[in-house]
Amino acid sequence: MKVLNLPSTYLSGDRLWHAPSLAFGILLDRLRGAANHDQLCAFAYEQLAQRDLLYTLAVMCSPNDPTVVERFDAAVVAHELYETLKLINEGRRFGLYNQLGSETTLAVVNRETPIDILKPLISTHKVAHIASGYMLRRIVSLHQTTEERGKGSLAEAASTVELFCDINGLGGGKKQTIARYLWPKYRSVSHLWAAWSIIQNAGWGEKDIYEWFPMFCGTAQWLLEQGARIIPTGSTRRKTVLDLNDAWSIPASRVSRLADKTITNRVWNQDPEAHDLRNMRLPKAFPRG
Repeated sequence: MKVLNLPSTYLSGDRLWHAPSLAFGILLDRLRGAANHDQLCAFAYEQLAQRDLLYTLAVMCSPNDPTVVERFDAAVVAHELYETLKLINEGRRFGLYNQLGSETTLAVVNRETPIDILKPLISTHKVAHIASGYMLRRIVSLHQTTEERGKGSLAEAASTVELFCDINGLGGGKKQTIARYLWPKYRSVSHLWAAWSIIQNAGWGEKDIYEWFPMFCGTAQWLLEQGARIIPTGSTRRKTVLDLNDAWSIPASRVSRLADKTITNRVWNQDPEAHDLRNMRLPKAFPRG
């Protein structure tokens, strides 16, 4: 099983406060005499949620290419050092000085940012992201309704995506292309793209990131577990929609469950029409973060 290595799973508690940019920010606030514990905590957890989001997007965009995630991790480190350098520069009037060598400073200034990596991946493969997420939503929604269950096939779901692409003038959305190339490539993250669009549809994306990201995590894991139980109509090999051993799972610590394992931090509309892409507008690129 592949599990998302969210920064918040290893950079939390006391470790969070030792992140260079945050540590220097706290020091500067104290030197200014403007330290506010509640504001610092809110800022710290917002920054951590943003790291989780950007890392997750890197995996969602390149589920089978670890080099992209490696580039992303390097960019996060460089960006952290860049923010630290800015704070040190500001802190010179308080006696703080930059002790980094010129080569390190130059590398940080000329850094590749996480957004630099993600933007072309998101814009170039938009149809694949939309297709994988909405195909899963379509199949899960139909299987949630007894009278509609027989319609839940990959072929039918791909047809709805094709029609949506035709209406919105999106190239690369033919059902044969989706079934042969796009779905196999993004199947392992389709629950993440599905959760992404559900959060937007439900209006959660307008909230602060530390409010909606936990709901995104729970929704994605719920969709993964649903998809891993469903054998779509027309499957000749009795293969489930998703495979728990192949898909990217959410860390257990980010999923809230009742004693019977029911996931509580999730968003879902029982009406199949709410998951039919033909009823949707072209999704936004990003919720608010």
